[in-house]
Amino acid sequence: MSGGRVVAVTGATGFLGLHLVAALAREGALAVLDAAGGIGSDFERREVLVEVARRVPDDAVRARVLQLADELSDFERRQVEEAVGAVRG
Repeated sequence: MSGGRVVAVTGATGFLGLHLVAALAREGALAVLDAAGGIGSDFERREVLVEVARRVPDDAVRARVLQLADELSDFERRQVEEAVGAVRG
């Protein structure tokens, strides 16, 4: 695996373990969202944004999802906003 990062988490329990898992989930979600910015189809981009928003309840992830949703058609944008609970007119 060239240029990639491999992280192994074992014994991630308790308070510190939960924060580590949450941080890894956030970083992974942000990487997925970076890639989603290159998806040309509004439908396909919306599908990714909705899934990430539902699976990773994090403020930074939510903000990036909404930022990417602003580039979608009104219909697709509203669906993403509903998934994150932030319908904006």
